[in-house]
Amino acid sequence: MNNVIITGNIVRDSELRFSQSGKGVCTFSIAVNEGFGDKKTTQYFNIVSFGAENVCQYLVKGVKVAIQGRLNNSTYEKDGVKHYKTDIIANNYGGIEILSRPGEKQSSPSSQSNQESFDDGMEEVEDGEMPF
Repeated sequence: MNNVIITGNIVRDSELRFSQSGKGVCTFSIAVNEGFGDKKTTQYFNIVSFGAENVCQYLVKGVKVAIQGRLNNSTYEKDGVKHYKTDIIANNYGGIEILSRPGEKQSSPSSQSNQESFDDGMEEVEDGEMPF
């Protein structure tokens, strides 16, 4: 099974090209941060999506996205040197999910506000009663 799910921020605006058959190919890169403090590292991944003409215009630098797809290894030769490349091919339907707008700050709500929003949805139930 070849399946990957990854979340990160777009590094540069996406590029839309068309194949000889007229099918749109959207390409972009994302950065994924791991760790904390001085042990924080960043990994970069190339994303390719076929037939994503409608969404490609929204994939701009800084937008946080979730990608579901598969890994694709390829090789090419340049100046007599063989190079290896790994891309993530996004699934055709639902393979790209936009999680933020450009420039939007990512914040994590405090545990208190999480508890308050959880409590808001709860109803008072007397002993022995079913809540539904």
